[in-house]
Amino acid sequence: MMLGQFTVFYALSVFIALPSLLMPMPVKKGDIEAKPLVFLYCLNTLFLYAAVVAGDGAPALGCVVAVALSYGLAFASRVKYRILGEPVLFTDIISLAELVRNPKFFIFSLPPAAWVASALVLLALPCVFWWFFTWDYALRLVAALAVVAVVAVYTRLPLARWVAVPNWRRDVWRLGVAGMLVLYWRRWKAQAAPQPPMAVAGTAARDVVVVVQCESFALPGMFAQEQARGVALPELERAQARARSAGGLLVSGFGAYTMRTEYGVLFGREEQELAFRQYDPFLTAADDKQFSLPWRLRQAGYQSVFMHPHSLAFYGRDRLMPTIGFDVVDDSMGEHTPTRATPYPEDTALAARMIDRIRTASGPLFLYAVTMENHAPWPGAPDEALGHYLRHLRNSDTMLGMLVDELDRLGRKSLLVFFGDHRPSIPGVNSVTQERTTPYVCVEFPATEGKASRVPQQDMTPAALHHLIEGLAVHRTM
Repeated sequence: MMLGQFTVFYALSVFIALPSLLMPMPVKKGDIEAKPLVFLYCLNTLFLYAAVVAGDGAPALGCVVAVALSYGLAFASRVKYRILGEPVLFTDIISLAELVRNPKFFIFSLPPAAWVASALVLLALPCVFWWFFTWDYALRLVAALAVVAVVAVYTRLPLARWVAVPNWRRDVWRLGVAGMLVLYWRRWKAQAAPQPPMAVAGTAARDVVVVVQCESFALPGMFAQEQARGVALPELERAQARARSAGGLLVSGFGAYTMRTEYGVLFGREEQELAFRQYDPFLTAADDKQFSLPWRLRQAGYQSVFMHPHSLAFYGRDRLMPTIGFDVVDDSMGEHTPTRATPYPEDTALAARMIDRIRTASGPLFLYAVTMENHAPWPGAPDEALGHYLRHLRNSDTMLGMLVDELDRLGRKSLLVFFGDHRPSIPGVNSVTQERTTPYVCVEFPATEGKASRVPQQDMTPAALHHLIEGLAVHRTM
């Protein structure tokens, strides 16, 4: 009787939640690999169902929770795919605490009804668990054994055969989102730190190296809306006309994942090298400190400064940046009063503080700044939100012009690199293409510096931009 009840409600869970397998993102004919997908789906459903029964002793509640979580994960993946172009990944679960501490960065992604429903469910959970609670220890023992069995099966799966390389576009339909979460996480945990690179043998080739990672900086031509047409970025065009190198930065994120681009430029490791660490490389970046620009440029005699006008605790920058070699880590907040139109410090104010540091530098300076002004969300309906984005975009362009003018005025041997971290994702605003490229520009000073070696428009990855910066910043002695 007891075992039969446990089995019936488990089978009911599997049957009711089965359609959730097709929800995470649009599916094409031939994408689905049914055998591994259904096997892991049944395994994951058993774990969710049995874990609740082991704790509460109620198969009916276990069925409800397993079904709700299956659809909830599928719905979350669907929403994330619609906004950011990829499903829920294991790194999203690991970084959930960051999102909870900074809800304004993602709260706009769900409609108000979904947030109300979520709040009601969370409030009702204690009452539901109390209502269904039983003292059936035999049933709980069976459920606990089922949980242990699921863990044992996952432990014995040959990881290298099931997930040889990361490929979520394939694995969503081969492993399911939940199966992919578990197996990718296990591969990530088992991945060893890389061997450190050779030390830098050289001296500072510049007096000043400035790198600006500009939030959501993209060409306005990416938008289909009429109001974006004719919006000019004159300072970017002026910098491109004299650039040592300029073009598109081949970033992997869309609308988010600043840390992927930031890691690529700072550490110079391609996503293929990172394997399962590529989805949030900041989680393991401390292992790679000897690859980082501040670490390597310090060996050439540079003082390194990191500036970011936001809480440095976000994504652990307050701990990571000193670890990877920055001598000074500055939140650069200044005096800013958030408003609806400008919730974050303006890029021009950050540029002014950067210029102060450049003017007072007593030796070779490497200055890496991450802007904040054009961070989501943008308030209002789609047209208003796009208007806010374009206004902030012009301010970012003005920031670039301020830095170019200052480095021209100083006349010192300098290098300025300016790039967008990812394109913006504005709800209700359409893009012309699905491309993710953002602009970058690399300018040498004085204006005649490197004139003969300028190259035409050239696209590159963030990691390739890292190597360009290091190559231009260091005079090799061997």
